[in-house]
Amino acid sequence: MVTILLKEERSNKRTCDTCSECCKVLKIEELDKPAGKRCPHQKKGGGCEIYESRPASCRVFTCGWLQGFGPEETRPDITKVVLDCRTLPNPKDGWIVQMWEVEEGRLTTKWVTAVTNFCLKNGLWVAHLPLTGKRRFSCRQVYREKKGERWYGWSIVKPANGNI
Repeated sequence: MVTILLKEERSNKRTCDTCSECCKVLKIEELDKPAGKRCPHQKKGGGCEIYESRPASCRVFTCGWLQGFGPEETRPDITKVVLDCRTLPNPKDGWIVQMWEVEEGRLTTKWVTAVTNFCLKNGLWVAHLPLTGKRRFSCRQVYREKKGERWYGWSIVKPANGNI
């Protein structure tokens, strides 16, 4: 079962606390930090040494859990998967839920399967972004290329409604 809190239920209730898994999975160009590597400014036990002056890419990121997706026990430092929901490059094509693997093997859990199925049934695209392993695409060319860059490491599953 997948739980999503209503906006009025999640307002100001969730904080990162000791979780800082986004500091590992995200690529931070301003710091020349690749995806999948811990940020050098990450504090032991959670938090950021340069929080007040952190780069823009860090400031704008809010994981799906902080936005109210899933119950308390699905926080990224527990599931070892960071959820990120955003519009596709062409907004009329809808939304994609990216699942960033923090620890190898976590994209094969029952929870990830349940979230993936929930998203697909609701017409959302899903991207599983593993730390390592074979990287493959299952999407149209337009989603494999964006401004000349290739998006490697994605395994994308088409939504049930057949859009796109």
